[in-house]
Amino acid sequence: MAHAWRTYVVLVGVTQENEGLRRRVLELEQQTPCAWPRSRRTDRRLNELLRFRATLEGEAQTAQIIGRDPLPWFGTVIINKGDADGVHKNMAVLSPFGVVGQTIATSPHSARVLLITDHNSGVDAVVQRKPCPRHHRRGPRRPAAS
Repeated sequence: MAHAWRTYVVLVGVTQENEGLRRRVLELEQQTPCAWPRSRRTDRRLNELLRFRATLEGEAQTAQIIGRDPLPWFGTVIINKGDADGVHKNMAVLSPFGVVGQTIATSPHSARVLLITDHNSGVDAVVQRKPCPRHHRRGPRRPAAS
């Protein structure tokens, strides 16, 4: 009889543990679908960065934006790389989608980037449709010679 009683107590404990585990599984199943799209986006973004980095010549740093200027009329961000990482003033900042801006100030572990969208930013460009590059400038077109 003592053996049967011990077996019953053990089974009650296992049943309670099983119910707790089932609740936890249900809770995790409800959380997981929310995390999947975010994980997929992160994975896609990191793969884009790896492919982009492979196309660059020379040394490149990968940085994250850690701050934004609170004033809307300044187009600057702070990144988590600085002098200690080899990032210096006037360096270009790129993304897989093109030019982002240039560093305008650095500290040992961060840098301020002036975004290309800021009204104070200027970017030189070369439009090349033929093997010989031509620099383009703004202004009125010259009339064609007759």
